[in-house]
Amino acid sequence: MTMGDSSGSKKQLGKIMLAQKLVTADELTGMLEEQERRGGKLASTAAREGKITITDALRVLSEQHGVPAVDLRRQVIPLANLQLIPIEIAREHLVLPVKVHGDQLLLAMASPQNETSIEEIQFVTAKTVFPHVSLDEALHEAIDEAYALAERGETHYVGDAVSDEELAAAGITRPDRIKRAAPMPKIPEVMPDVAAGVIAAPDGSAESMAGVIHARPHDTSGPELDQAFSIPPVAPAHSDQELPRKDKKVLVVDDDEEICKLIELALSQVGLPTIEVHSGTEALEMIRTIDPDVIILDAVLPGIHGFDICRRLRGSQRYGEIPIVIVSAIHRGWRVAEDLREAYGIQHVFEKPIDLQRLARTVSSLVEGHELSHDTSALSAEAEAELTHGMKAFESGDIDSAIAHLGTGIAIDPLAFELQYHLGLLHGRREDHFAAIDALETAVGLSPRHFSALKNLAVVYQRAGFRHKAVETWQRAMANAPDDETRGHIKEHMVTLL
Repeated sequence: MTMGDSSGSKKQLGKIMLAQKLVTADELTGMLEEQERRGGKLASTAAREGKITITDALRVLSEQHGVPAVDLRRQVIPLANLQLIPIEIAREHLVLPVKVHGDQLLLAMASPQNETSIEEIQFVTAKTVFPHVSLDEALHEAIDEAYALAERGETHYVGDAVSDEELAAAGITRPDRIKRAAPMPKIPEVMPDVAAGVIAAPDGSAESMAGVIHARPHDTSGPELDQAFSIPPVAPAHSDQELPRKDKKVLVVDDDEEICKLIELALSQVGLPTIEVHSGTEALEMIRTIDPDVIILDAVLPGIHGFDICRRLRGSQRYGEIPIVIVSAIHRGWRVAEDLREAYGIQHVFEKPIDLQRLARTVSSLVEGHELSHDTSALSAEAEAELTHGMKAFESGDIDSAIAHLGTGIAIDPLAFELQYHLGLLHGRREDHFAAIDALETAVGLSPRHFSALKNLAVVYQRAGFRHKAVETWQRAMANAPDDETRGHIKEHMVTLL
């Protein structure tokens, strides 16, 4: 039995819709009766009957399950993703692989609390699953169509609400629509005019933000989103320096020899030789012998724990200033990273599987004595051009083109912090909260201590109705705030949320 299908869960969803004044009590009763007759889930029933919009249906599902929602109408899904999940599993668990970032999989699910499904898919794909909730009827249709398109040799599934301009900017051709057995009614989607702060009604008149599609943010109190492109893109630290000198010594400490070899290969690309050992005891002996410029240290080691090595080094006058980069498959999350920073002054923590390119950039700067405030990479010329075009389009008021240009840049360079960050701000201004969360989470993943990215992500989570997630993100932002005054303002704001 799929989790989230109980009557108690349905009642909870109804309470959310009543609390948000999306439906009346009588309308809710009618929808529950219709649901019992036709089956399916309450949110899809409400959207199918036209009682609430698809956007609002996704919003209440997101609040119910405590995870972001994904609107499949707005997605362009590379059909190569489908190779990860056989169609039988997709249909059985009602899931669709939407995006793949390295070892991370954004998965659209009808029941994102179903841990059994998530564990099975993580085993099948060998990727970390990030569940996003979606409407069950929309998932049924998208699964059937996407796999049929893949069988036909197409390269992308394109949602109904993706514009031709976005596709043209990305160089993607819209596939011929495969006939659906029972399509959900398409609710006219109107987007807010950012400059005027209004929504254009279907007849061309202007209505307030509370009208038409109920696109009003769940919580608009508190700090505002930053303006996209209001600050210049962050220049990569010392990007014009020569490769590090061969006399630099990087000590790699990990009991997994395969990981050591991967790190050695990555650092060799930036001119850095490595010395590897495989236990905590060997690490201490080698540190005394070679006096390394940087130590890459696994947290869990045989002999002596990696954190104990950190404690011993930081208590030493001779070795206390050696930069340490922690890698770990067990000790994960921003709270661990903050504890390491406060306890041992460790600024860089990499979770396994390791982003080797970012690790190489980080170590390159550390061996030359350049501490990074956050990790960014230089944009390629093509991606830089798309960022510039996006900025110009935004300045001229063409938000759609700005978003399309940034999307094209990300297709060229998916690890570009600036592109993901500004794309998140643009989506946030359009009140497309789920797309904004996706982009800003990616930006934070690329630069975990970037204050502006954390602050804006917290604002979007709050507006999307994720109060607990907003509080957690505000905590992260506060830990990385530039000054005491800013930290004080954040603390005051958090009190209002708690």
